[in-house]
Amino acid sequence: MTEIEDLHEQTFLNQSFEHALRALFQLAISGRPSTLERIIWLDYLAIHTKDIDGPDSLHPEVPYRASQLLIKHEVMRNGLHQLLAKELVSIAFEHSGVLYQPTAISEPFARTFQSKYARTLRSRLE
Repeated sequence: MTEIEDLHEQTFLNQSFEHALRALFQLAISGRPSTLERIIWLDYLAIHTKDIDGPDSLHPEVPYRASQLLIKHEVMRNGLHQLLAKELVSIAFEHSGVLYQPTAISEPFARTFQSKYARTLRSRLE
């Protein structure tokens, strides 16, 4: 069994906390502010890499998975608010819209995750 197949065997909750951690990884690695829409798109691409002719996807290839892009806004926004409450991200209101940005503790906190899933996700986002 490959490492990716091992990851598929694990249970993923697909709740706002899981989305929050993936958004945190994204912001910590990029070090740049990002809109909710950009976070959602990059999240999708990071976990469904095979859709763009990349390596095996982190998450199962379920039918109609692209519809996640349409329904993920509320779950991701709730996850980002969890990160805001813990000061792992901050928010900026710009003319271009609302931007979520990493704080000084975002990257050190994200580095504490050392599971296969976290290492694979990190490599996809770098």
